[in-house]
Amino acid sequence: MIIGALLEGRLSECFSIEANALHRPMNATIIFTEFPASGVNKVSTEHFTAVQAWEFPLMFKYTPAFLPFAGRLRPFLEAGPSFRTQENAAATEPSRFGVSVGAGAAFQLGRIRIAPALRYTR
Repeated sequence: MIIGALLEGRLSECFSIEANALHRPMNATIIFTEFPASGVNKVSTEHFTAVQAWEFPLMFKYTPAFLPFAGRLRPFLEAGPSFRTQENAAATEPSRFGVSVGAGAAFQLGRIRIAPALRYTR
């Protein structure tokens, strides 16, 4: 599960910048298999690694203003750099920089603005 917070600043009606602080567990299972020269018995070793990582994406968002239903549902596209740090220094180290792209839609629910999005980070 990913949890975090965001801060968004509008640049214009269609463009904004969003900064996120996201905490996410990153787990991996690595299986090492050795084949001895005799070929009689193979040996497999399983190793589990858990890293608690923080990601800090800086997203540039575009919300089209020309859609007829833009008053209630505001679709958006977003892209930007993503920076990562980890909490478990003994574990395998993931990359520290990536690029994120995503899409979603924002809507109002009373005084609360909800904006679910799907993102891909590389």
